[in-house]
Amino acid sequence: MTILVAEVDLKSQPEAKFEPTNELPAEHQARSSALIQPAEAAPCSALEASAKIEVANKQSTNRESTSEESTTADAEKAKVNPWILNPTIDTLFACGGLVWLLFGLHYFVFGTHSRDIGVQALVMLVIVGTHFLSETHNVATLHRIYQSEEKKRFSFYTKQLALSCGCLAIAGLFVPSLVSIFAKIYLIWVSQHFTAQTYGLALLYCYKRNYTLSPFEKNVFSMLMQATCLFAIVRQLTYFDWGGGKFIGIDIPFWGPLPEPVFVATSYVLAGLAAAFAFIICKKAIVEKKVFPMPAFLITLTGILIWIFGKDVTGTLWLYVPAFYHGSQYLATSIAYYLKEKGLPDSLPTVQIARALSKPIALKYFASLALIGTFTYIGIPHILEQVGVPFDLSFATIFCCINFHHFLTDAAIWKLRDKRTRDVLLA
Repeated sequence: MTILVAEVDLKSQPEAKFEPTNELPAEHQARSSALIQPAEAAPCSALEASAKIEVANKQSTNRESTSEESTTADAEKAKVNPWILNPTIDTLFACGGLVWLLFGLHYFVFGTHSRDIGVQALVMLVIVGTHFLSETHNVATLHRIYQSEEKKRFSFYTKQLALSCGCLAIAGLFVPSLVSIFAKIYLIWVSQHFTAQTYGLALLYCYKRNYTLSPFEKNVFSMLMQATCLFAIVRQLTYFDWGGGKFIGIDIPFWGPLPEPVFVATSYVLAGLAAAFAFIICKKAIVEKKVFPMPAFLITLTGILIWIFGKDVTGTLWLYVPAFYHGSQYLATSIAYYLKEKGLPDSLPTVQIARALSKPIALKYFASLALIGTFTYIGIPHILEQVGVPFDLSFATIFCCINFHHFLTDAAIWKLRDKRTRDVLLA
């Protein structure tokens, strides 16, 4: 710490000079000369100097205090936030905490076949969450590539890819049989999208907490998430119960079945990689004294379990996964990135970024996403319904084509190896 000391040069202070005025009578001049002597000036000059020294000391103290406060503030700003927003929000909305709370309440308290008012309330919550978290998170991707300072980098995704997906949507509206294929592709592709996001966010928490994975350890982790994705896809292609039926009002074709031993082999690969990664993190905890970050553990565990449960559990669990796991964690990351990119209000340090969520900049951001999402997924299908296009058909077409664009764009804009993206996310 730099300590500022104020120096006062007593010699530089003006001397007190007292001269008799010429306007006084001669007798008064003599008396004045006798009364006013230079010796009297010394006490007055010393008092002035003492007062100035006191003022200077106060100024020095104030500068020192300001310097300390500035140093503390700078140190606070320089801290890396170990969370995306804060512990509570991250645990509930990014790591899967809210999903398990809602699922546990529904499955274990009310029951899967209950029509209790509590279940009805949960269903209403799912509807609200779908509109404000799940559908909105797709719009956040569009906001990033069209409104961000980096939009020139993403011109392919804002022009050629957007045009291609738009053409697919038009084709789906005129050839309804295509929409079933779109929905099937979505259901296969979505497992890769979810597991990739889980992997990326788990790594982000590791980086934020200086938990280093070697290239080999990272590859094992990556293969674990890929095996989870493969398990989900192969199960869809092996069993009709998992790969047929209806989705968002559209009949889904069953592309299978694959030989059952293929699915069994996939299960063993997943179990082996899970055991290998568990061994790695346990070894690092014992040998290197480094504990795998809790939020990374929670998000990884949730990101695997949502794909491997049986049919009875999955039916209830997946009411909550799209909105309160995938969509909410995406929005948490997107709004944190947006706020840090634009500059936090009132020079707020990143460790206090959650306080900015109530500021106008954050509220306007979320409101714009919600309004655009509502118009896209509800408004447009209702408009098309007025001209004879069935609501289910138009909704499914828009849903699938926007998600195709979303899947491809996300793979480009959230790369941690990109320096700018990494610097903003890790701040």
